[in-house]
Amino acid sequence: MSQAVLENLPVERAVLAGICQYGLEVYVELDFLQPEYFSHELNQVIFTCLQDIINCNQNIEFSSLFATANKLGVYELINKTTELSFIRSLFNFPINKENIPK
Repeated sequence: MSQAVLENLPVERAVLAGICQYGLEVYVELDFLQPEYFSHELNQVIFTCLQDIINCNQNIEFSSLFATANKLGVYELINKTTELSFIRSLFNFPINKENIPK
């Protein structure tokens, strides 16, 4: 496994929150990212789902994230109380779009 690039959970959360909230606008600035660049398995799974949603030209929403997780066979990994709370927080995290690619 390659070494994680981010290795900073707050940064990982900010990146995921930015993609959840701003979708393709932010993702195009971060298109070099790969799931294995995230150090936490849950963040890898969420990023994989977000990538799939964007690649399918869909809007990123709480429900579309879970539908995609089901499609990708990772639904059971994110359908837990703690994970649900974390994912919900990504859509409410205070993040300025201009700060994400930096």
